[in-house]
Amino acid sequence: DIRTSIDILDSFKNSSRKTQYIKLLASHYNDFITLFDEYDNLGKINDLGNIRHISLTTQEQEDCRNLFESRKQTIKKGIIKNQGNSIFKKKYCWYCNMKGVGTLDHFLPKKDDSPYPELSFYPNNLLLCCDKCNTKKKGAYKDSNNNMYYLNPYYFDNSTIPFLIIKMSIKNNSLNYEYDIDPSKINDPKLKTAIEYQYKKSTLDLLTRFKDE
Repeated sequence: DIRTSIDILDSFKNSSRKTQYIKLLASHYNDFITLFDEYDNLGKINDLGNIRHISLTTQEQEDCRNLFESRKQTIKKGIIKNQGNSIFKKKYCWYCNMKGVGTLDHFLPKKDDSPYPELSFYPNNLLLCCDKCNTKKKGAYKDSNNNMYYLNPYYFDNSTIPFLIIKMSIKNNSLNYEYDIDPSKINDPKLKTAIEYQYKKSTLDLLTRFKDE
């Protein structure tokens, strides 16, 4: 199993066949290693909004995105294979936990606002995701203070964080459910921002979907 940033980058270097990818990975080898390690360190404290960029040309940025596209299915299979050794216990979408995995979501976007094409192919930036959540998540991923709007499950096990509330009531002999969140027991303000946004304020509309679906 791939464990270190060096192993991850070397696996791409050794499997690349196209000249532009080999040149890209060789030219910025140390930059990628440093960036991947920084990603892991910031991910553990939910501070990925402050990660730096690698200096890449426009063509190199596109090469990063294309490298991901060329290896997308292989990366996805690898993530699913290792899923049993992580906090993922079933092959469900990380965001809604209701639907099967259909795609990979870039936690830090490779396009859109403030993109990170250099993280396009980094496995820890790729989350198993259903098509619906991947479509809905488009757009902002951090606030003006660089606080993240979402939780990366490779670093946080949401099952150990008490915040989701299910209110049940009986009406006309039918059991009704209402979903809400209560982040009052979470002391970390960055973690609280992410939970409030991901579950209540984001375009994912998770609380409504929990009720309806």
